[in-house]
Amino acid sequence: MRLHTGWLNRIALLLIWVVVTAGVAFLVARNADGSDDATDLTAPVPSITTEQRSTVTLTERTISPVVSGDGSVMWDADDQRWLLVAPAEPAEVAYDLLDPPVGVKALIDGGPAGFDCAWAGLGRSDGGDAAVATPASATPVSATPASANRQGFLPARVGGDEVSAGGASSGGGVTMRCVIPDDVRVVAGLTGTMVLTMQPPTDALALPVTAVIGSEGRGQVVVVNDDGSTTVRDVQLGIADIFWIEITGGLEQGEQVLEFPTQYDFGPGSR
Repeated sequence: MRLHTGWLNRIALLLIWVVVTAGVAFLVARNADGSDDATDLTAPVPSITTEQRSTVTLTERTISPVVSGDGSVMWDADDQRWLLVAPAEPAEVAYDLLDPPVGVKALIDGGPAGFDCAWAGLGRSDGGDAAVATPASATPVSATPASANRQGFLPARVGGDEVSAGGASSGGGVTMRCVIPDDVRVVAGLTGTMVLTMQPPTDALALPVTAVIGSEGRGQVVVVNDDGSTTVRDVQLGIADIFWIEITGGLEQGEQVLEFPTQYDFGPGSR
């Protein structure tokens, strides 16, 4: 009796295996033959309309233009002071700094942050003395630590070893320099960052910087029209900081522009 029952169980398992195998083979064959009744597991993704995208308008904002630079700490043996020295890059930054900033804040990596760092002028990173032509005389005037005015260049030679004031690179160029306060403990070689406020805060009609592309006073925005279409518009740019950029022309208050335009929005296929 036990033998008979064992054979029945084996036959039942065999039949189940045959049925399952046949069912799987059928489903595979049906999905592989490309017939229309195959199950479609995909669905079209709806396009995003301009009504679903974030837009902004001209708003009066307080703009504080700033310039920042990463540099290193150096000892100025001539004037017995510690300097934070950073490259003035790009080139237009150095030119703008012929007019001294209205304030400088600095931090030392791994140390104090947010302390006042008195502006010490521009220097040359090749270690040589620098000269600047003044508007009044247009005559180059040699600038030394004792005599240079706030708009002149300061020599980049620091200390008795004539260490370049440009940080790691000494292949030429202009550096920004500020005086570290006596109560801030530093040693030569520490790295840090200086943030220069280029002019007092100004109220202006502005857009978020994410909404504008361009530089040197000219830019573009993507205007959203009443019918939902978009138009690339040329605009004139003014001052800017890390959050806002002034729009001086080309856009009226109340006009909607895309806050986060993409490259496609500015392409020839944009609508």
